[in-house]
This record gives sequence, structure tokens and C-alpha cells, in this order.
Amino acid sequence: MRYLLLFLTRPFVFKGRSTRTEFNLGIVSIFLIYTLELLILFNFPIPHAMNIIYISSFYYMVTLLSAAVRRSHDVGQTGWMVLIPYYGFYLMFAESKPGTNKWGPNPFNEEAVPLDFDLWNTPKT
Repeated sequence: MRYLLLFLTRPFVFKGRSTRTEFNLGIVSIFLIYTLELLILFNFPIPHAMNIIYISSFYYMVTLLSAAVRRSHDVGQTGWMVLIPYYGFYLMFAESKPGTNKWGPNPFNEEAVPLDFDLWNTPKT
């Protein structure tokens, strides 16, 4: 549950690292949430249903992109690598680089990424 919360609450954070578990659970959760959303919106006549789909699709796309960039950092690559086709599939199975790299500490450590952060990743005073 910790990894799913980390995934869903950091849609605009492109810094740092994400574990393979967080990345994979995020992909599965987005797929399930989006499928459920489409089933509800297409089976029940809701005014402006397409606007809801457009807004949620944008949120899911940005969330997946930021998670892919953080996951790319976790395997020791730059975030621009996510532009390569099928690189996301590689990220689903690639091993994390142990220890600290130039993008931060290993997120597999419980203390590396606390859950008391805000959405915009602003420094605490």
C-alpha cells in the first residue's frame, strides 16, 4: 500500500527514484482505475463524460510519465530514456542500482522516501 500511495500522490515529481514495485503497482492500478472509470462513464449517461475522461487521462499520463522518469533514475539512466519505445517495458523488469546514485538514495530503503511529503515537493520550513 505504501508504494501505491507514493505512486498516486507524486504525479508532478520528476526528481528522485522509484522502486520496481511502485512502478509496476502504479501501472496496474492506473489500468484498473481507468477501466472502471470507462465502464461507469459509458454505461451510465453522464453529461460531459468525455471531459471527465480527458482530464483523468491527462492526470494518468503525467503520473505514469513521472513514475517512468523516477524509475529510469533508479536503474541509473537519465529520465530522457523514457522517450525510447518499449523502454517502459524494460523498466518493469530492470534491477535497481544499489546504494545512492546522482538522483538520490535507494528508494527500497523505508527511510529514503517518507510519506509525509506534499504534492509539489516543496521544502519544509
